[in-house]
Amino acid sequence: MIRRTRTLFELLREISLDDIRDEASRHFSLVVTGPSPQTRASIVNALSGGVSGPDSPVIDYPSQEGWALLFERASLVVYALDAGRMSMEDVTLLRRIAEIGLPVLVTSVGAPALVGDNRSLDEFDRLLSNTHYRLRVLRLPREGFSESLLRAVLREIEAFDLALARRLPPFRPYVSQQLISETSRANAEFALMSNIPQLVPVVGNLVTAGADLLVLTKNQMLLVFKIAAAHGAEIHSSRKVLTELVPVVGASFFWRSLARELAALLPAGIGAIPKTTIAYTGTYAAGRSAQYYYSTGRRPNGDLINSFYKEALERVRDVLTRRGDGQPR
Repeated sequence: MIRRTRTLFELLREISLDDIRDEASRHFSLVVTGPSPQTRASIVNALSGGVSGPDSPVIDYPSQEGWALLFERASLVVYALDAGRMSMEDVTLLRRIAEIGLPVLVTSVGAPALVGDNRSLDEFDRLLSNTHYRLRVLRLPREGFSESLLRAVLREIEAFDLALARRLPPFRPYVSQQLISETSRANAEFALMSNIPQLVPVVGNLVTAGADLLVLTKNQMLLVFKIAAAHGAEIHSSRKVLTELVPVVGASFFWRSLARELAALLPAGIGAIPKTTIAYTGTYAAGRSAQYYYSTGRRPNGDLINSFYKEALERVRDVLTRRGDGQPR
């Protein structure tokens, strides 16, 4: 383990984490506006997880007060309509917000459709049809809408995903899962396209695959640093983060050890694991282990890590099946 850890530190010196730090530190603000204080409060709580204060990036602003300069500094506006009620005052403010190019989520809370007088609804339809405006309508139930709202915000301002998760805890599981899925798939595709030797038998020689395995390992390391950043961890000491995480991710950083771990999970009589499966599974398990550690403060035990491997094996079957069917991934 000592030699392997030293190799990881050597890899670490070749990786610049400045981009990750910059992404995680990006300034943003989410302005929640609308006519109903209760509806705004529910939206604010879903976005912030109850974290409030003068430094909170989630701002509650009554739409009755009209235009404010805070809209010009916002990254996204959530316009909350209670029971879908739309007035001309709402339309007038929405138009002004849309004209400065901001993405706007118009949330209809507790109603299947927008309601209002014909003029306000017709004017809003014209706003929606303007292709220069970034307006989206999101219909939310009265209760239990957090996941739909959080995912919609991430879709609208995905460039802020690390910063959102770092500042706002409710976003962390969704950002982490997205990072894990994307990096696992990328590593599997790299393994498929590269010249990494097929592992037959599964615990066979890996030494000739050195350069390609370094790429996969670097991608894993970047993933766990992003997850650390997303959970608000101190990421300025990259050596400290890696020292903390090597025992957490177990064999996932070390491909030969990982191959042995996976072989033990396979049904009897199956001796070889495709290189794409190893690349995907190791990356996925490393990410899930890091996510568990930073979200709970506890290191995953062996049984839990094995469950991450099994979860990854199930997911990689779906990924490879969709790829083989020519379906979008």
